[in-house]
Amino acid sequence: HPHTVLHELMVSGVGHLGGATFSASGGKGFAAFGSDDPANRLTLRYPVNHHWSQILERAVLTGGVLAGPVMAEFSLFNGDEPEYPRQAPNFSRFGDSWSARLTLLPVAGLELSASRAKVGSPEHRPGAGTDAWKWHVGARMSRDLAGGDGYALLEWARTEEADGFFVFKSLLAEAAWSRGGHRPYYRFEQTDRPEDLREVDPFRSVRPHLENSIL
Repeated sequence: HPHTVLHELMVSGVGHLGGATFSASGGKGFAAFGSDDPANRLTLRYPVNHHWSQILERAVLTGGVLAGPVMAEFSLFNGDEPEYPRQAPNFSRFGDSWSARLTLLPVAGLELSASRAKVGSPEHRPGAGTDAWKWHVGARMSRDLAGGDGYALLEWARTEEADGFFVFKSLLAEAAWSRGGHRPYYRFEQTDRPEDLREVDPFRSVRPHLENSIL
């Protein structure tokens, strides 16, 4: 990923108690929010919505529990993003942001998920910027289909900044079918993207509301 040299480095542990499975993970990587890292999916290029549908490259601590077909996860992390490739997370801000994800596994090969997150000042490293409140709902299928491997993902995401003054939405659908040496793949995406430096309308509000920000 172009933001950073070290994209993800996590340590995880898994344990069992009764009929439930518990996990704990820590390091630098993805918070428990939204869909999988696009780099691990069947994509030819990174989708535009990766800041709306994932929370990436944070110093993060995540706990999870799986009981039957239901999985719940919660993460604590720092809100700031890297400003240049070799920059470490701002550890003094660890814990100013959180996320939660609930996943339902009704049948083999099908996942339904809903996520909620509050990210503190993602556009300003010292923490003086506005917060972002995020929603994500997704469905993913991966199973045998007509003699091949079928895959499909449908996701909707919404991010609100500055108490709802800025609202960004995303809808993405992708599907693939693999058999032998062939893999037809298609992706549709409609995503709002902030144009920080683009002077389209002289009356539009500047985002973010800071002179010292990540552009």
